[in-house]
Amino acid sequence: MPARPPLGRDFHLLWAGETVSLVGNATTSILLPLAAVLELQAGPAWMGALAAATWLPWLVIGLPAGAWVDRLDARLTMIVADIAAALTLITVPVAAWLDHLTLPHLVLAALAGGVSTVFFRTAYTTIIPRLVDDAALDTANARLFGTEATAMVVGPSVAARLAAAGGPAFGLAIDAASFLVSAVCLWRIKPGRPVPDQDREGDEGAEG
Repeated sequence: MPARPPLGRDFHLLWAGETVSLVGNATTSILLPLAAVLELQAGPAWMGALAAATWLPWLVIGLPAGAWVDRLDARLTMIVADIAAALTLITVPVAAWLDHLTLPHLVLAALAGGVSTVFFRTAYTTIIPRLVDDAALDTANARLFGTEATAMVVGPSVAARLAAAGGPAFGLAIDAASFLVSAVCLWRIKPGRPVPDQDREGDEGAEG
């Protein structure tokens, strides 16, 4: 049985950043509504608005985002998306600790977080072929999709533990930090299409 081609350092950095970002998104999707209920006693209408704000960006800019990302640097787009998500989330615990948190604030935070997620998820699918050889693409995609499924299961549990430890605001502060960790992982990537072995050998032959 042939050995699987190595995925390389840059892919593993992408994988780490994607994992942290996915768990952060899954955790945030629990903690924001929890903050609305526990901190602000939100009713059904506000909870519906909060849920809609999370998914509205996918409906409005999901398709255009693909065309926009094609014209941008995918890695930089993901880094900016992570930083934007972190800055958005950190405003919630800060406002809560200052006793200035409002329901419109939470809805806007969910909306901004949704926009960041759209750009991050769109960009990461375009960067994978630049980090691994064609022969390793199936393995790389399988790992990323498996991680996504795991994050959806693990995220609610992480959210519950964070909320129990210090409340929803504390959990969202940790979430914000997690997006910064993801941004650092992505910043360390040096993207560039791997040179296939046959091309490398051809170049060496030409030089000789």
